[in-house]
Amino acid sequence: MRGLFLAVLLLLVATCAAALWWSGAMAEPTPTDQFVPATQRDGAAAADATAQRGDAGPSDASAAGQDLQRRAEQPSGARSFPERAAWLELTVVDRDDHPIAGAEVGWFHDTEAWQLQDRIEDERQRIAWIEEPLLLADAAGWRATTGDDGKVRVAVFDETTVVGRHEGRRGVLPLVPGALAPAGGFRLVLRDDDQIDVRVITAEGTPAQDVPVGLFCEMPDQDFVSYLGPSALAVTDADGRATITGLTPHRTELAGMMPDKLNRIVTVRPFVPGHGTAAQRVSLDPPPAETIVLKLPPCGSVRVRAEVTDTTSVPPHLVRLTYPQEQTFDGWASALIGDDGFARFDHVPVGTRLRLYVPEHAGLELEHDGPREAGEVLELTIAAPRDLVLIAGRLLDANGPLVDRHLQLSVSGDLYLSCEAQTDAAGRFVAAARQLGEEASLEVGTAQLIVHDGERMLGSASLPSMNLRAGVNALGDLKLIEPALLARGRLAEAGAAPRAGASTWPETQLMVEAFAPENDPDSPWTSHAWAVVDRETGMFELRGEQTSRRLRATVSSEGLLPSKPVEFQCGEQDLVLKVTRGYQLAASLLLQDARPQMMTCRLEPKVPDAQLDDRLWGWPRLEQGARHQLLWDSLPGGSYTLVIEVPGGTAARIPDIVLPQPAGGDPRLVDIDLRAALRKAQLRVTYDPGVETSYFLVSVRDDETGRATCNYGTSVLELLLPAHPVQAVIAAHGCRPREVRIDREDLEVRLDAWQPMVVRLVDAPEQAAKMSLSLALIGSDRDEVERRAAALGLDDDPGILSPSFHDWQFESGVANVRIGDGPHRVRLTAWANGKQFEFATPLPATLQPTTRPVTLQVPAEQWQLAIQHLGLDK
Repeated sequence: MRGLFLAVLLLLVATCAAALWWSGAMAEPTPTDQFVPATQRDGAAAADATAQRGDAGPSDASAAGQDLQRRAEQPSGARSFPERAAWLELTVVDRDDHPIAGAEVGWFHDTEAWQLQDRIEDERQRIAWIEEPLLLADAAGWRATTGDDGKVRVAVFDETTVVGRHEGRRGVLPLVPGALAPAGGFRLVLRDDDQIDVRVITAEGTPAQDVPVGLFCEMPDQDFVSYLGPSALAVTDADGRATITGLTPHRTELAGMMPDKLNRIVTVRPFVPGHGTAAQRVSLDPPPAETIVLKLPPCGSVRVRAEVTDTTSVPPHLVRLTYPQEQTFDGWASALIGDDGFARFDHVPVGTRLRLYVPEHAGLELEHDGPREAGEVLELTIAAPRDLVLIAGRLLDANGPLVDRHLQLSVSGDLYLSCEAQTDAAGRFVAAARQLGEEASLEVGTAQLIVHDGERMLGSASLPSMNLRAGVNALGDLKLIEPALLARGRLAEAGAAPRAGASTWPETQLMVEAFAPENDPDSPWTSHAWAVVDRETGMFELRGEQTSRRLRATVSSEGLLPSKPVEFQCGEQDLVLKVTRGYQLAASLLLQDARPQMMTCRLEPKVPDAQLDDRLWGWPRLEQGARHQLLWDSLPGGSYTLVIEVPGGTAARIPDIVLPQPAGGDPRLVDIDLRAALRKAQLRVTYDPGVETSYFLVSVRDDETGRATCNYGTSVLELLLPAHPVQAVIAAHGCRPREVRIDREDLEVRLDAWQPMVVRLVDAPEQAAKMSLSLALIGSDRDEVERRAAALGLDDDPGILSPSFHDWQFESGVANVRIGDGPHRVRLTAWANGKQFEFATPLPATLQPTTRPVTLQVPAEQWQLAIQHLGLDK
């Protein structure tokens, strides 16, 4: 593939936090064996760069810091260190915990790395960072080399990823500000088995070049396949070889994936739709020592031209290939349109229907049967549908044209449209607004075009009253008017910052709301404008539509304590919003080798405060091995009790935790060892034949507190439980719930299906074919089931305990239903034309469980009422 998977890295990076540091870009991909470490470059150039940055190393002047700088090379990087960055020392070690001298270490802050990669559209630059993550430290972070004792210091003020390399060994260490260091300090472990070597060959046995390969996770019992993330990607060279590096994040990701980790198969396969037959099963711990060979099925190639409709319009720059059958994730391919006007896809499997589309132009898509024989080269054209409405124009701000920008456009007013656009070197754009369908045109009355760049509103322009028709609608030059300045200002501490080492301002948003005068208290508040605070300085600018109403600003941040809204006048030039940083609290847990399913960790303040409820919960985050981190980002001073509960009991209770903490922290919170207090249990659930369900729920009740906790599994669920036996209710849709006693490590439970029944609707008029008919069988114990569901923590899904909460659809007059015990009231409902009608007297009015088919009849006068009510008599 010539254009390598922009979409993969953009859409999946948000869901793969453990692997975020692998995604990105650089100016020119550099082969690893030719890479020159940043610390070995020309001394004069490095000195000059240091002078421009202003700070290229630890900012403290302590003897320890000076000694470290003598032993390890000075950090270097693409940007200066924040003034309030916290410096952490870590040791780079091998798998036997021996320090490694001279190891290359790089680090970067995850948010900034994501923002940088989001601005880069060259996929080959992104792939270069995936294959050698140390390059990312050059463009978005910093680099250093360990001293003789294997130690190095890194600057942390945000979630940070540290990567290391030495003689073929690699490693990664995610760091979170405020997290507690393990005994012996932070360690970056470099492994020599942290990669998988792959070779891809064609059906004829020749090397397959430019084929992306990735790691996939298959769940056979669910017919489900997922992709492990952007870093699980490499591209074959001229010999068909590729190396997937950095497996540690994927081991962590697998350990944390829902719903369990016991029924998953990891495979390596081409990241191109239709190549599932080439997949090979692999282990990540340890990975295979030999090269995995993937053989492609017979393939052809596809060359695609995209035509918008107007030769003067800005052409699309990217084409994506998928398959219409997207029930399971199968990868996709993206290719840039070359100078010849074509996007090229090599290695497209023969005989599989494919879908081609242009992401930035709605309606530009094509389905095709694909190559019919090996080696065939298809030339296809994606043409815009005839009823596609496009808007074209040129965007200018106060500085001139908006050049080479990816923008979000919205037309608001009498008509609302939303679309994306890419401007060219002159600021011109063409964007697909929507398809007309049966309409002749779209009427635009008083309207504005609003232009956004990511989260920031760039401005708006008034649109003339016009009708938008199929084809290109020229809007001409559109000079954007910047939103009115509502206020300039800054955040200020309401007193001394209580958190030692607080680096920059936390990620913060400001909301500005306009509200009615006091004589109109019932008028609702209206969201008016918002701005993002500069994390370095705390400065902000609030822009939006001017209003004569009063304004009120609020601060929203997980890193600041709740504060009251501040009123201000429109045009305020020095709006000071006083906020209070809360205290950060951290703890670490040592757990069994199992995910902490249904574990709850919460702080109970000595003085209750309803505003803090959402802040008091912590979630164990797997760090490495048996160690998990707990972090509370912002809490007021006071006394708390840490309560850690698992299904069926309390695992630990630590009272009198005081904020601010004493010097050196609270030793009771470091590596709270729960391994002896908890046991691991494994639930295996099987079902009667014919039961169609994708998951089961288990609810465990704590006899001491009466609190129930629940979670779900597919076929197997692993739990951490108290040492004593616990009672649980296991339920699945379509099955009778069972109460079980979990008193051993491995428990298998079979769920019996509710009684199946066949119900036939007879003597229905012909208009019934135009209705959607559903049947509910409501048992006499429905109210009791609702109460039981609430007690078990299943109140949002009581239907998992009883079929009385289900509606069954009729198809050709027949409904296949399931019924509980005893008599059930019949409820028959019809829908048509957006209306609903419930029949009053179906016969019989109640049903009992039976294995024989049952007939249901509705009186003729009820059918007539339904036909009239649903508008089917016209």
